[in-house]
Amino acid sequence: MAVVKIFAVLLIVLIPFSAVQAIKYSGGTGEPNEPYRIATPNDLNDIGNHPEDFNKCFILVNDINMEGFTYSTALIAPDTGGDGFEGTSFTGIFDGNDCNICKLTIDTEGAGNDYLGLFGCVEEPGQVKNLVLKM
Repeated sequence: MAVVKIFAVLLIVLIPFSAVQAIKYSGGTGEPNEPYRIATPNDLNDIGNHPEDFNKCFILVNDINMEGFTYSTALIAPDTGGDGFEGTSFTGIFDGNDCNICKLTIDTEGAGNDYLGLFGCVEEPGQVKNLVLKM
């Protein structure tokens, strides 16, 4: 009987935790009607860590200052190989929402490829729109 009670208590405690989803970025689902919300430098960095999201929708929700970060590859959809682009292209929608990304620094010394910038490669139907880049 004690085992049944312990099991019942564990179920009551653990079931709510199984319903909690990890929040990606600063919210959103990545769908056109609910794009992933990008609010921080960490959110922006995270996009590059998730090539499975390169076909999703994103929106900046405020200006982002990238001071203190230096990159040697593109942040989003970087090249991963030698000749030509060898990576996962961005085919989603990145709406800058008329916000600024400022102080983005890419160190090109020894980079060894041409696919540098905020995006390494954007292919159709990918879009980058309403975005302001500032020093």
